[in-house]
Amino acid sequence: MAVRRRSARREKKIDDLGWDVLDSPLLAQHRRWVRSIHPAAPGTFTGIQHHFNVSSGETGTIVASALLGSAIGAAIAGRLADRIGRLRVMHIAAALFAISALGSSMPFSVWDLGIWRVFGGIAIGLASLIGPTYIAEVAPASHRGRLASFQQAAIVLGITASQLVNWAIAQGADGKSQNPLGPLDAWQWMLMAAVLPAIGYYVLTSRIPESPHFLVATGRLDQARTVLRDVEGPGIDANARVSEIGHSLRSDEKPRMRELFGGRFGLLPIIWAGIGLAVFQQFVGINVIFYYSSILWQSVGIDQSSSLLISLSTSVVNIVGTVVAILIGTGSEVQLAVEARQQLQADGIPTRVVSMPSVEWFEEQDQAYRDRVLPREVKARVAVEAGIALTWYRFVGEDGRIVSLEHFGASADAKVLYREFGFSAEAVAAAARESLAATTH
Repeated sequence: MAVRRRSARREKKIDDLGWDVLDSPLLAQHRRWVRSIHPAAPGTFTGIQHHFNVSSGETGTIVASALLGSAIGAAIAGRLADRIGRLRVMHIAAALFAISALGSSMPFSVWDLGIWRVFGGIAIGLASLIGPTYIAEVAPASHRGRLASFQQAAIVLGITASQLVNWAIAQGADGKSQNPLGPLDAWQWMLMAAVLPAIGYYVLTSRIPESPHFLVATGRLDQARTVLRDVEGPGIDANARVSEIGHSLRSDEKPRMRELFGGRFGLLPIIWAGIGLAVFQQFVGINVIFYYSSILWQSVGIDQSSSLLISLSTSVVNIVGTVVAILIGTGSEVQLAVEARQQLQADGIPTRVVSMPSVEWFEEQDQAYRDRVLPREVKARVAVEAGIALTWYRFVGEDGRIVSLEHFGASADAKVLYREFGFSAEAVAAAARESLAATTH
């Protein structure tokens, strides 16, 4: 776990900061909402298949074309942002979103529909890369993590919004996306609906300042100082911050492709690990559910209107579903916590395992960081302590529980000792249920 030490010079209360602290990063996060609405357009595929009389394989190719565009967008976003600025890249992404939505809604053939989706994919790649970059460069360190955490919320809200819009449009066409609704078919209106959030993205990102890192890199130091004062408050030493950014830019080494190569199998082990994570993430199947949820429900006999409603309900579950219990452990206790989490998850109890290297380091982090790791609203907590319970107990609260060994010998296997002293995953899971019950009374 990466640990940041706080800088006293940068610490401020939120009341001391300019409006840009919250406004700028949140408006930049609007792109997450737009991109989650645009790419899959779940609910439109039945209408597309019916309109163009194409096979499932051809439909899958059209769906995947957006992912091809995403790869292209992500590949060019960094250099483009360094050349023309972060805001202009956001504006280009917004324009591509709108163009793709309009073109996709009125295609001449299934193949030009695929081309329009590639344009939308490029917008996704641009927006996905430039948004986090902008937040990292603009938001003060004490608020950066909190603002970046809105990313997942924006994605989930965007998915839910797209499902809601699709369902509402389908209701106006007797529940079927292939039915006409005015001058166009319902599926065409579903695709065209993405124009509105694209316009909103463009308008909102026109209200925020350019990244001070880009301004410093292009020699516009006065503008950079103005942005920094607006973002971090008038009391900061803007000259020192500009010098700090300039030093960072000069000391950064541009990555080279050859740095990725090495090791026994052609690439560095960490690169293979990253590739493996990406592959296994797809094996989970979440994208299949996201892209084809309504078709999957139809395949088991549910009518199209009901399938769209069920897809909407699953998106709502993503919003309301949250962690309700936290297990805290370090070292060998983490394995017990993980096993206990599996038991709790099997009973439908969303649980987070938190592993921390040191109490002292954790307490040195700013409050926003600590609140992300241990959300205040989650009262059901269990500290797993293999030894005297004097470390993480202070973080469980009055409704929390501690599973610990006051002492044990070192001559036997740890698992044997744990079992003999009742220090087991079952005990941790039971303590979590007790803590959860205490919070509901």
